[in-house]
Amino acid sequence: MSNAANLLRYSVVLAPRQRPGPSTILTHARLRVIPNTNMAATANGAASAANGAADGPSEFKLKFCTVCASNQNRSMEAHLRLSQANYPVISFGTGSLVRLPGPTITQPNVYQFNKTSYDSMYKELDSKDSRLYKNNGILNMLSRNRGVKWGPERWQDWAIGVPRLKHTTDRGSEGSEGGVVDVVFTCEERCWDAVVDDLMNRG
Repeated sequence: MSNAANLLRYSVVLAPRQRPGPSTILTHARLRVIPNTNMAATANGAASAANGAADGPSEFKLKFCTVCASNQNRSMEAHLRLSQANYPVISFGTGSLVRLPGPTITQPNVYQFNKTSYDSMYKELDSKDSRLYKNNGILNMLSRNRGVKWGPERWQDWAIGVPRLKHTTDRGSEGSEGGVVDVVFTCEERCWDAVVDDLMNRG
């Protein structure tokens, strides 16, 4: 079985009741992190390890991947929440470019995946119009993101199974170093389509 087929053991579409618009910033994901049911129990029935904690030095229960269009909003909130629960996690976007709301709907801020850091985006937009980008939540979102990892990554550019040696400082990196995950969360139907299409193309 190929790496791509091995990767997609489970995939879930996270569909909010109301789809967020282009300028909607999610500061609290509708994602409930469920305690791992396979953890060893103590004599009194209490779990002996926290969510995602390893039984051994290199053993983790599940490895996760979260995906949205630009690896900015929903996938990054889910990435943060899973990492806070001690799960190995990585995240990606499926778009051709990273797009953030601009001063008008026809003037988005556009960046390249894998080449532009969250910190540089923050500083650029803060210098352009600090009041606008604070009020619409973009600066708060980028501030959160730069505390999680370096910058947005594109799903289609991910070399599955290749060690992620440059991502050791990412939140949730411990346990995901091998570049393979067990569960992929897609935050939108079009992202699900893009992920499945890419995996089929990879064979």
